[in-house]
Amino acid sequence: MKNKVFSIILSFVLILNIYALAPTSSYAEENVVNVVDTSIYANLEQGSNPFSTAQVNQNVDIPEINAEAGILIDADASKILYEKNSSERLFPASTTKLLTAIVVMETCKDLNAKVTVSHYAVKSVPNTYQLAKIVPGETFTVDELMNMLMVVSANEAAFVLAQYVGAGGNTFKTDSSTEAEVEFKLNIAKFSELMNERAKSLGCTGTHFVNPNGIHDENHYTTALDLAIIGQTAYRDSYIRTLAAKESFTLENSSLYKGTKRTFKRTNLLMMPNLPTYYEYANGMKTGNTNAAGQCIVASAQKDDRNLICVILKGVKYSQKDADICREADCKKLFEYGFSHFNSTPLVKEGGFVRNMLIMNAPTGKNTLNLVAKYNVSVLLKDNQVLDVTPTVTISKSFAPIKKGEICGYATYTVDGQSYKVDLVSDQDVTEVDNSNIILITVVGVVAVIGLIALFTRHEKKKYRK
Repeated sequence: MKNKVFSIILSFVLILNIYALAPTSSYAEENVVNVVDTSIYANLEQGSNPFSTAQVNQNVDIPEINAEAGILIDADASKILYEKNSSERLFPASTTKLLTAIVVMETCKDLNAKVTVSHYAVKSVPNTYQLAKIVPGETFTVDELMNMLMVVSANEAAFVLAQYVGAGGNTFKTDSSTEAEVEFKLNIAKFSELMNERAKSLGCTGTHFVNPNGIHDENHYTTALDLAIIGQTAYRDSYIRTLAAKESFTLENSSLYKGTKRTFKRTNLLMMPNLPTYYEYANGMKTGNTNAAGQCIVASAQKDDRNLICVILKGVKYSQKDADICREADCKKLFEYGFSHFNSTPLVKEGGFVRNMLIMNAPTGKNTLNLVAKYNVSVLLKDNQVLDVTPTVTISKSFAPIKKGEICGYATYTVDGQSYKVDLVSDQDVTEVDNSNIILITVVGVVAVIGLIALFTRHEKKKYRK
């Protein structure tokens, strides 16, 4: 009898432990203050080039560009439509900031987090480089700094964000001491390491960055192909894409800044209607130039639901005299070529439904979730080819809590032997069922069963005595 009692109690305890140890989400970040995680790329393996080359009809005239190097890709089909010296190592100037934006967005979990500007984040920018006129000691949100980074192309804002991420939050000295300078350099080196690890994980093989802004350094280089990979990743982030399309950004004055209101205009001449460089379908992304790098740009354009990205390195600066050969003219030439001579068919559109999923530890009636595509995925088809593809779905997260927009897996489409992958995200928040009530009920149940067993045992003993 004792063995039976022990077995019953052990079973209930085992059930309780199994429930308590059931998988829950790792998304326990609601009360995080510094909202920075600098370890997420530590174990990433080097990826491979995600692009393949599209074929064009033989009777099509291939355009010629004036820049040293360039590439045009279909951002949705991951196809190279044109390239010139795309693997040549060149200096990227401020197009570097696209990778900075990617790393910041993937490590900072709160755009409203406050970041303090250090002395060396401002004073480390050479005089000839673009600034947002921010002052050491001022405090800005990550969102404000990201606007400065992408709209203004502010080099000190890039340092501020990099120091914040590299230090793991506002844990750095902001004064002008030697200790603060050493700490600043270590923080920037840490962020640069994250940038290089992220570039490798994306498939970049010719990139090495030593700072977050593209201030010239002989050891800071990339290729047009790598910038196309980085540009595609940035373009797939809706927040970065929105910033890249903004016309202007204004900073409010603070107690430390008493000058005129700081309002800045975008630098992308493809998006300025009053200039001959204007291209009506352009919608971003990032320009750059130094004496050593020449005129650089990672440009995006959208037409008829197609998205193209063009990279120009060591191009010609715009002037009235050089309007037909400048970097923007090269972009326009390549965009028109890409839109005119290739046919693209969507496999799935950004936000498009792929499948639904049952969440085991969510409240009844609220335990189903729709998985949607995080970005567009298309395929370039041959003439008259019929497309009928069912994706293979891989789930990486199925337990609540899940946030809207959180990656829960990916879908793989295979067309003509080539695979196209798209991340799947939640279309809504899913809360976790309250475990405390269930555990309490389970404990009460265990106690009740033990009581019943005790009564039954006493009854059996009395019966035996009789």
